[in-house]
Amino acid sequence: MQINRPSLRAPGLGALLALFLAAPALAQKATMAIRGFEATPAVQAAAEAAGTLNALEQIVQGAEGQMEAQLQRTQKFDIVARGDLSTILGEQDLAASGLVDRLDPASARGFQLAGAKYVTILTVDGFQDITDRTVLQKQLGATEAERRMIQLSGVVRVYDTTSGRLLSSAPLRIDRSELEEVIPGVERTGNTTQAVLATVAASLASESAEAITSAVFPAKVLAYSFGQVSFNRTAASGVEAGQIWEVMHAGPALVDPDTGAELGSEEVPVGWARVTEAGERFSKAQAIVDNGIQKGSLMRFRPQGLPAGIDPAGTAGGSDRSGAATTAPASSGGPGGAASGESGGAKTASPAPTQAPGRSARTFAIFTRLLASDLPASSTARLEEEITACLSGQGVSVVSRADLINGVARFAGDGPNTGSPESQSQVVEQALSEQASAVRLAELLGADTILVASITNYTIDDRAFDDPSLGVRSNVRTYTLGVTLRVVDGATGGSIYGGSADASESIRRTSELTQDVDPIDDLLQEASRNVCRRSGDAIRALPAPTVVDAGDVEVSIALVASGLEVPDIVADPDGRFTVASARLPISLVGARVLVDGVLAGTAPGNLGISSGLHRLTIEHPLFTPLQQVVNVRPGLDGQQLRFAMNLSESGRRQWVQNIEVLEALKDGEVLRESQLTAVRAFAEFLRNSNVRIDTSQVRNLNVGGRSIWAQLLGE
Repeated sequence: MQINRPSLRAPGLGALLALFLAAPALAQKATMAIRGFEATPAVQAAAEAAGTLNALEQIVQGAEGQMEAQLQRTQKFDIVARGDLSTILGEQDLAASGLVDRLDPASARGFQLAGAKYVTILTVDGFQDITDRTVLQKQLGATEAERRMIQLSGVVRVYDTTSGRLLSSAPLRIDRSELEEVIPGVERTGNTTQAVLATVAASLASESAEAITSAVFPAKVLAYSFGQVSFNRTAASGVEAGQIWEVMHAGPALVDPDTGAELGSEEVPVGWARVTEAGERFSKAQAIVDNGIQKGSLMRFRPQGLPAGIDPAGTAGGSDRSGAATTAPASSGGPGGAASGESGGAKTASPAPTQAPGRSARTFAIFTRLLASDLPASSTARLEEEITACLSGQGVSVVSRADLINGVARFAGDGPNTGSPESQSQVVEQALSEQASAVRLAELLGADTILVASITNYTIDDRAFDDPSLGVRSNVRTYTLGVTLRVVDGATGGSIYGGSADASESIRRTSELTQDVDPIDDLLQEASRNVCRRSGDAIRALPAPTVVDAGDVEVSIALVASGLEVPDIVADPDGRFTVASARLPISLVGARVLVDGVLAGTAPGNLGISSGLHRLTIEHPLFTPLQQVVNVRPGLDGQQLRFAMNLSESGRRQWVQNIEVLEALKDGEVLRESQLTAVRAFAEFLRNSNVRIDTSQVRNLNVGGRSIWAQLLGE
């Protein structure tokens, strides 16, 4: 017959004990959760059939609470009570309901429950509750005697919650009894043998706590001098005077040759010791046998006492002469391993590297982009305002948004991109694609650091959790705002930092709490803080940027059209226009000149350019853009640069179409009125196309008249 009963658990069972594995620098604490402190269904059914189920429940319920207390007294575990998890979550829901001041630092905060690195499961797999009764004839007459004996067995297992690997599995066996005698003439209510239940519960708690502690933090020898062993266990963890402990040498790690799995470390017996003093911070023991005890040796409690063949009255008077400091194994815990931060075996953490001091104040030019299609366009402006406020609070000067728009407009030049918020990020991306352009943009904005923050995605994730054993049932919706950032040094154009600054917000829904809120404002605020912190940390680690001489050198730029000429046409004293033999070169006017990607002016003409290497880009409607690297020499005003440009495909088609009438003219030919009309049309084409005819070097000595091009083009 199968008995269907819920798993035997104490009230609030399922308590989670968070033991965070220590950082090496301090004696911090490591990680664990207790999820399953119960008897097997078969043991429950047998106890119910025997009428001892209530006794089994008392033992299990009492042992769990005592074990929590003993683990806490070891000072190796942070215990986060989660037995009443539903009550804790209820308080968090109340804090999120709007009825509690959320700014009060004492208010509960949701989604911040501590996690657990390890999980422990204790299972009772054997239970006997035996009562013997008899009547004894004593001096006062017939005496009723009762002896109650509890026999309990189980196993405590410790798992790594990340990998699911079993770290330790320790058997537990407890046998305790209690005797009661009732002399004649005495009436008694209750039964003193009931106390054996508390004794068994205490023993179960003590042995379980020791097994758990040893699995993560095995006891170790702190010092060994003249036969006295000092080890890192205390009275609070169950150490008592007179206990027998075996001393083991921790050998190399054992690896299964078939599976490659780590099976712990080899342990070689090197001695025995009897506890002489159970202290509050560590305990002491007298060595009975010493076959190589030294600092760092493992110690195992042996409740069964010394094995046969060892003289219990023997003593050893050795000392640790290894002279080597013991280093804690690299593993984070487990059978035979030691967690970092443990007394006597922890490495000392290296101090954090000292960061180079940065400038006391930097000027940031901040650009924000929106790549996520499901967010309003105003998100970038809000993100920028939050970043600006945060950096300003840290003493960082930030270029205003108006300055950015004007600066980028100057960078983009005339055209549809000028001042457009949508094109602003495109121009910046183009500028930041090359170091020289980034430097020029920073110089133009008066900033020494450029920050680009991009909202890349916006996701919503729904998760449902239902665990009747914990009394928790809820749905959690998590909003995540993906944000990337890039920081560029305005002095060198080099990248300072690149990374992510994502933000997330979780909202819990239960039958008692319904929240319908838009978290985008909170997400933007959190993302801005992440951007501010990470970019600020990056720039504070930099030395002050190199100060560059801001003085400009005046450079003269002239442009000619490669291979293009037109015949000169001059007027004689009689007012006739005659084709001369000279050929006049074509020059360009109004061409855009970009220095390091930033619009600096037009050519031909003079420009002020800082000394050093620069990338010049020259753009003209009819000609293929020209890119040239030039070296502007310091202190040499009037440096002349002359460039020849080639017609683009579209420019060549326009040129051929308009020059056709001039190509048909012959030297010495007198133009008819129809030809003069075509010449005037060609001059209008040149004027509209920002192209001029260079007549400066031509003298019409053979005709003596003035060139028609000077009249038509106003030269």
